[in-house]
Amino acid sequence: MKTIIRIAALALTLSIAPASPGLTRVTSTPYEPHVQRVRITLASLPEKRATLAEVERLTRIGYGFRYRRSHPYIPRPADEVELTGYGDCKDKALWLATRLGDDSVRFVIGKLSRGARESHAWLEWQSGGVTWILDPTIRSIPRQKRTFSENEYIPLWSYTKDAAWRH
Repeated sequence: MKTIIRIAALALTLSIAPASPGLTRVTSTPYEPHVQRVRITLASLPEKRATLAEVERLTRIGYGFRYRRSHPYIPRPADEVELTGYGDCKDKALWLATRLGDDSVRFVIGKLSRGARESHAWLEWQSGGVTWILDPTIRSIPRQKRTFSENEYIPLWSYTKDAAWRH
């Protein structure tokens, strides 16, 4: 009986896995108690596509917010980040996702570099078949993901409009 359940679970995982290699759809992540605001925000984004010009403009604005660490795991609401003019990586990433209003964004939690002790949050955005890294904490402009080495921007977990993913 256990074998049948394992086979069924594997078949379900394979049937819903995305075409991207290295991604596995999951029902929860280690961050689950803290990402409720992320999930609600992403689920509410409209089916709209931002332009690269919009993404560049908003990334610059987000980069301009002062860096100040807040709660270690729970991102602050976008309006609060904007009102106070500060936030940490997860605050700025969620602010940017909210202001972009583009449901193709992926909220990523991972490591800025291989061997980094602390986690980092950023967005990945798809446009014209290109994946862009949007990191308003570290960078004032978007940058194509393929231009980073395999030792930079290492995703561990991510969230999209309708799912959570393990990398």
